[in-house]
Amino acid sequence: HNILTIELEEPKEDLILEIVDQLGRTIQIDELSNNGIVIQLDLSDIPAGMYVLRLNSADTFSSLSIVKR
Repeated sequence: HNILTIELEEPKEDLILEIVDQLGRTIQIDELSNNGIVIQLDLSDIPAGMYVLRLNSADTFSSLSIVKR
């Protein structure tokens, strides 16, 4: 269960996905262009813990907490 699936309301161009740990360190960053509504992230290289997932595009910024077990 190392795949995180994110469903967007609409496709975004030039989307930046950033995973940040509790100390504010960037653990993973992915730059996606011409992506669809559903995005899948492989979290297998990330240790168990709490993280913040930041989604950033030209017109949108959002963040959510995720827990990897």
